[in-house]
Amino acid sequence: MNLELLDPFQQEEVPDIIKNYLEDGGNVITCSFNRRGNYVAGGCLDGRCLIWDFETTSIIREYQGHEDKITSICWSRDSNLILSSSKDKSCIIWNSITGNLVYKFKFDTPIKYSCFHPRKKNIILVCPQKHLPILVDITPLEEGKEEIRTLLRIDSEEIAAKTDYLGCFSRYGEKLYFGSSKGNIYVYDVEQQMSIESLKINAGSSTIKNIHISKKGKDLLVNSSDRQIRVFTIEENGKIEQQHKFQDPVNQFQWVQCCFSPNSEYVIGASDTKPYKIYIWDKEDGNLLRILEGSQKSLVDLAWHPYRRVIITVPKIGQIAIWVTTYQENWSAFAPDFQELEENVEYIEKENEFDIINENILEEEKKKKEEEDEEIDVVNIQRIMYNSDSDSNDEEIFFIPVKPDIVQSENQSFLPSQLSTVQMDTLTESVHSS
Repeated sequence: MNLELLDPFQQEEVPDIIKNYLEDGGNVITCSFNRRGNYVAGGCLDGRCLIWDFETTSIIREYQGHEDKITSICWSRDSNLILSSSKDKSCIIWNSITGNLVYKFKFDTPIKYSCFHPRKKNIILVCPQKHLPILVDITPLEEGKEEIRTLLRIDSEEIAAKTDYLGCFSRYGEKLYFGSSKGNIYVYDVEQQMSIESLKINAGSSTIKNIHISKKGKDLLVNSSDRQIRVFTIEENGKIEQQHKFQDPVNQFQWVQCCFSPNSEYVIGASDTKPYKIYIWDKEDGNLLRILEGSQKSLVDLAWHPYRRVIITVPKIGQIAIWVTTYQENWSAFAPDFQELEENVEYIEKENEFDIINENILEEEKKKKEEEDEEIDVVNIQRIMYNSDSDSNDEEIFFIPVKPDIVQSENQSFLPSQLSTVQMDTLTESVHSS
């Protein structure tokens, strides 16, 4: 789709109907858009990782490297790499173009969540189960060494071990925001290696189930087990202040997942009911705008398109649904001189509207325009800043080549061209000691 043809006056609307479904991949439990929004990555219950072409809704890649269900999946900023974590105690970095397994990391416990640094794809955040979060630098592996570096050393007494954590980076990756299973939120400075702030969301010990940062990096979204979704405002020094709380006061639903809209003006939350329901709130005033009702199955994950008014929902059983806005015809987009009228208007004819025009004068003006020299650049591609965090030096893929299906024999197997397996027992032990 041509990004410059999108109507800027309709970007504030929210999806309301299901238009299409992605090709059935079987038991998908998590999903993620790449930064441009033209591909969707998904993790399955049996350990497979899939990639869909969002325009054709078809599966174009399938990776097999995990032995248990996928817990999280994430794209690098340039969309060249995919990071997947699993309950089999491993994280794998895939090459999205070639389909090869690049690196594989083994831990002592299952991995709850992992993600790339928002600006540096050689740094990843790993949140093992019952462990402190780990920030890993894989640059030595790229240099051919069989070792990795740990950048994050959490030695704060406030952050306890043997607790589950979920985390996310700030917009530029200089700070980390952690949520614990005991209802605490921690703000950590990566460069200074120190804790900036810690707070408790309520008087109890509600488990934080999801934590997300807005695309502009000014708001933090937290979903907890006390049936409330909270929005925090991020100050310049990195500290946070609660702005709104969203909940269903009547039914008191538990929320499976939540996220921001691309412009950070809306918040959506998915209930754990059958059929599932999607609530859409206005972030500024906290008003409920719309409730979407899905299929008769419960929901496990959802994601909002990076810049379009599109939401995808992952049911527990069935295909991934694509929610879009109801299209309204606008004929002025096809005929620039066409005007939409709300009521009948009397047309007053101009005096010279049907006068005879001298064709000789028109031909002379036409020749002058044709003789004018105009430089047309047909080599360089003008970049479109389609995102609020777009940079002029960004390099990203535009397409993933599709390979034909090859039927392999029982005795033949295809292995990745490069496989690097790194044991990280000593790494996790060092984090415990710190």
